[in-house]
Amino acid sequence: MTIAEIAKLAGTSRGTVDRVLNGRGKVNKELEKKIKEIIESSEYEVNGSARALSMSQKKYVVGVVINSIGNPFFSRVRQGFEDSRKKWENYGLEMFYKEIRGYNEEEQIEAIEEVAARGANVLALTPINTERVISKLNSLTMPIVTFNNDLRLDKKFAYVGCNYVESGNMCGDLAALMLPNGGKVSVITGSLNTLGHRQRVECFSERLARRNCNIVISENNDDDELSYSIVKEILSSEEVPNLIYFSAGGIAGGLDAVRESGRRIGVLTVDETSAVVEGMKSGLVAASVTQQPYEQGRLTIDVIAHYLYSKKLPAHKHNFTKNLVLLPSMLK
Repeated sequence: MTIAEIAKLAGTSRGTVDRVLNGRGKVNKELEKKIKEIIESSEYEVNGSARALSMSQKKYVVGVVINSIGNPFFSRVRQGFEDSRKKWENYGLEMFYKEIRGYNEEEQIEAIEEVAARGANVLALTPINTERVISKLNSLTMPIVTFNNDLRLDKKFAYVGCNYVESGNMCGDLAALMLPNGGKVSVITGSLNTLGHRQRVECFSERLARRNCNIVISENNDDDELSYSIVKEILSSEEVPNLIYFSAGGIAGGLDAVRESGRRIGVLTVDETSAVVEGMKSGLVAASVTQQPYEQGRLTIDVIAHYLYSKKLPAHKHNFTKNLVLLPSMLK
């Protein structure tokens, strides 16, 4: 990461970042703390590590298992991967992807086995929280980085992605504002076998615990067609919810079902996909909490590269991207 990039993230000038890096001049304490946190989490010494790798002439291979088939969110994560890869490829870093759809246990295990068989030096993935997947990952000899969703694993040295507890709390607070007198809430999540999805739903529900809300949870495997069917059935029932909360993928399909129903109900989402933005512009989506998917991809590769080149563990085992509230009024 460059000084200019650090300055942009911190919302300050390059000169201020330079003063913090070199310990000269006066800088506001809160701003100095923010800059140092960005430097630590982004592994600033990246150019020095790259030069060391170039001299070693050793190549490293990163195998990425990514849930990008049919999921526009992970397309943005992959763009972050690619931009970071380009920065490192001249120094010997190679990457390959194994794309899968949703959260199918068997498909993820097969993808993990393929990465291992191809001799990758590091595995990066969004793991499913099942005994078989955990057992498979703990049997590997290669180090692991989890992105977008975390698990406790023997070989894991870092996580990069959303703070789902914070995201769930933020979404719960938004829902409370939308339902001051309580009501029926339909939560459409991806998979409760995914730790992050479960944490987000649990924290959302806890935030509404005193609001006299009846919460019903459905899983769509981040699939638009399944999401469409689930929401269509929900809106055809006798008790239509006051609010639908799309807390994972499959949002486009779910929004199509709401739009076709013609019903005026509250809609809360996560992320900033084109479907969410279009929904906000049309007045269908009231608010969303985003999680910087591009940064998740970019930072994942930077963390891996620093680990491979410096032979040191990252400064932080958990590297959270920002959760940000997005409202229709904030769109350009």
